[in-house]
Amino acid sequence: MLTIVALVSCMMFTSTFAGICKDGWIKFDKNCYYAYVHPLYTYDEARTICDGMGGDLAIVDDADENLFLQQYTQGSYHIWIGLSDAVEEGNWVWVDNSGTSFINWSDGEPNNSGGNENCAHIWDNKDGQWNDSGCEDLRGFVCEKAS
Repeated sequence: MLTIVALVSCMMFTSTFAGICKDGWIKFDKNCYYAYVHPLYTYDEARTICDGMGGDLAIVDDADENLFLQQYTQGSYHIWIGLSDAVEEGNWVWVDNSGTSFINWSDGEPNNSGGNENCAHIWDNKDGQWNDSGCEDLRGFVCEKAS
């Protein structure tokens, strides 16, 4: 009986606070987001920082989320998102290994300029469109995790 009471109490506590983001995180739809616009990091460094915070780089599911990320990071020229073709050139996948159901590439992108552009970022000056870039370039980024 004590186990059942404890389990029910835990379930009530969890459901009471479901959907709330920790301090510094911003809620949008079902997830929480945390932007790092300065200092700047490589794609892998950004993923490591997000992982340490319990998330990963943002996965952009639709135009509304893309607009939210653009507005959330307003004024930051380049922001890493969790999209890469580093495993197989031309096969763009999100950090959770899912394919792209929504894309927002800028005209002519992705173009793999110089043969070494395997990571995607949002271009603030191009209305939130995406560009492929070298993963070692230094950029801001947005972490995402479930609320």
